Amino acid sequence: MYRRRSACRTTIATGTLEPNHQLLVIASDEAAGDAFGPDAGLTISEVDARTSSWVFCDTIDHALSGNNASDVSLWAKKTAAHEIAHQWRTNGLWNLFDHCPTTTKVWDDPKIYCLLAAYADPGAGTFSQRMNGIARFHFLTLPGGGIHSEYLEIRKRRDPFEP
Repeated sequence: MYRRRSACRTTIATGTLEPNHQLLVIASDEAAGDAFGPDAGLTISEVDARTSSWVFCDTIDHALSGNNASDVSLWAKKTAAHEIAHQWRTNGLWNLFDHCPTTTKVWDDPKIYCLLAAYADPGAGTFSQRMNGIARFHFLTLPGGGIHSEYLEIRKRRDPFEP
């Protein structure tokens, strides 16, 4: 049986993406030194309708030095989900660089922090859950009425995806 595949037409040299394609780069930031800061990931959109998400493996390795490899893998996977969610810019409600407040919990479990809760210092609950492998969003009732959820914000976007 022959299957026709559609390839993502990404041109590395020019950095262009066809509409409805997202770019996730798993990268080593070792050569960059502190150019990206202490973050395990970053999502940028310097060019309209062209957004890329980056996961920096060396930053994660450094933060977890001495822990087992499965922890590194879980942190990288959760960071990838976190950064890809930023491509939809779901949290304009707060002035936290597209994050919800650090204390925001997921819709169905008061012990788990939202995937896009702002990471604070290493003592914060969000930091301790970077390796739990759980990627869920919040569903909040707002003080002035209405609701907010990253999931619903993502679903509002029509296809083809354009950031």
